[in-house]
Amino acid sequence: MKKKKQDLPTSGSILGEGLLENKKKTLGRTEKKILIVSAVGILLTLIIGASYAYIAYTTRQEGINVLETDCINVTMEELTNEIRLTNAYPITDEVGSNLKPFRFKLTNTCGVGVDYNINLEVMEIENRIAAKNIAVKVDGNAKSILSNNPEATPTYQESDYTAVESYTTYSGSIKPYESVEHEVRIWLDESAGNDSQNGKFYSKVVIEARQNQMATSNPIDYDAVQIGDYVAYTPSKKNFLVTQEMTGCSGTQNPENGDYNLTCNQNQSINPSELNLWRVIRKNDSDRTIEIVSENVSSNDIYFEGQKSFVNFIYGLNQIAASYETDGITKGSRHMGYDSTKATETLNNIKNLWANSAPWTTNTNSTNSPKGSDREIQGGGDYGFNTDIELVSIAYGGSGSCEQQVSCPSLMAKKINSDGTEGDYGSYWVASRAYHYYDNYYGSPRWDHMARFFGYSNNKDKLATTILLIKTSAGWRFASQGHSVRPIVILLPKIGAELGTKNGKNLWTISQ
Repeated sequence: MKKKKQDLPTSGSILGEGLLENKKKTLGRTEKKILIVSAVGILLTLIIGASYAYIAYTTRQEGINVLETDCINVTMEELTNEIRLTNAYPITDEVGSNLKPFRFKLTNTCGVGVDYNINLEVMEIENRIAAKNIAVKVDGNAKSILSNNPEATPTYQESDYTAVESYTTYSGSIKPYESVEHEVRIWLDESAGNDSQNGKFYSKVVIEARQNQMATSNPIDYDAVQIGDYVAYTPSKKNFLVTQEMTGCSGTQNPENGDYNLTCNQNQSINPSELNLWRVIRKNDSDRTIEIVSENVSSNDIYFEGQKSFVNFIYGLNQIAASYETDGITKGSRHMGYDSTKATETLNNIKNLWANSAPWTTNTNSTNSPKGSDREIQGGGDYGFNTDIELVSIAYGGSGSCEQQVSCPSLMAKKINSDGTEGDYGSYWVASRAYHYYDNYYGSPRWDHMARFFGYSNNKDKLATTILLIKTSAGWRFASQGHSVRPIVILLPKIGAELGTKNGKNLWTISQ
C-alpha cells in the first residue's frame, strides 16, 4: 500500500494520558490516515551510583516534582503540556522536526554531578505499533528510529500501564546546581509499513539519573565549620581580563589633569587561581552556604580612572570577584566591602554628579547616606563596607569594627607574589564610595569623588579613601589609582572537603 505524506492539519496540547492510534479509513486502498493522540507522561527514576541502593520514583507531570536523597536532589519541571497530534499521516523528517515538542527542565540542586539518560518507555497496549515505525527527536539532534536506539530496562509499572520496552534516546550530564532543558518530538515515520495500521502507541518519558562524581572525601561538615577556619580552595580560572568597561581606564594621559596626570591600561589582568588559601567569615543557616575571604590579596594591582570608574567602581570590583568562582563549588561572590543595593553597583541617577555646583555640602557618613538612600544611589557615598569589615575583622580575631584612619591590624593582608609565595602587606580595594566637600579650598569650593581601600603606603593597617575625580572652579580633574583585589566567595553546601589543621585551626581542603 502506498503511504501518503503530508503535514499535520492540526496540533495542540492537552493534559492526561495519550496514545498513538492507526485506524484504517474507507478512503480507498491507496490512502492511509493515522490518528495520533500522544501524551508524553513522566516517570523519573533515580539511580545513585554503583555503591548505592537502587531508588525509583514515579511521578505525574503535574507541576514540579521533587526527588531527593541524601546528597542528590533533582527537580523536574514541565514547560509544556503533553503532545497531542491529530489527523496525522506518516510524515517526512522535515515535517516531524517542526512538530510541537514536549519540553521539560531538569535541575540538579545538590553539589554532586549527575549523569542521566532520557529513555522512552513503550507501554503494553493492544495492537501496539512497533517501535521500528516510531521516529523520535530530542532537541536539535538528528531524528532516530526508536528501535535503533540502545535498549534500556523498562521501569514503569503502574495500575494503568506497564512498560514492556525502553530505549535510551539521549544521554547527558548536569553540573551541580545547574539546569538543562530538553524537547522531545515523536511521530509516525515516513517508512512505517502496513503493519502499523489499526495500531496504537503509548509511551512515557523516563529520566534515569546517577551521580557521576563518586566522592573522594566526605561532604564538608557545616556544623563543625567555625568562623576563622582556613579553607584550601583554588579558583578554576588562571587568567581574567579586566576591561575598560569595569575600570574606566583610558590608556591616555590628559595634561589638564595637572598633578593627577596619570594613566592606566585599558585592559588589565589577574590570575584568580593564585589565591588558594581562604578564611571562613560567615555561615548562612538558611541554605547552609559558607562565605570565605581570601587570605592574601592579588599580585597585580587593578587601576581605576575618572568618571566612568567612579560610576562603575563597585560593579567592576564585583565582576572581578566573580572570576574567583568555580562551577560546582561556589554559589556566588562579591568583592570585600560590598553590602549595598543593586542600584549602587553601577550608578544610573548621576545627573547631580556632573553639575557645576556641589551635589552635597556634607561629607559621606552613615547617617546621611544609609543603605538604599537616594544619596547612596546617586553617588554620594555609602557605608555598606561596615558589614564585611566586621565579618573579616572578627574572623581574624579583631574587634569587628574599623573606623577610617584608625589602626585595624586584623584587616591587613599580604600580597601574593607572582610565583605564589607571600610578599609584604599590601593595599586592597574596598567596594565602597565616598564623597568629600570643601566649601573653601584655596578660595573656591571643591568636591571629591573617592573610592575606599585598605592599607595605604605608610599605614598598612588603616582604612582610607583615594580620589578618582575632583571638581573645582577650574573644572574636572581625573585620577588613576591602583590597589590589589580581595574577593569573597560563597561555598555551596555539601561539597567534598578533607579536614586538617593549620595554625591551630581547622583547615578544610576542598575536593576539586
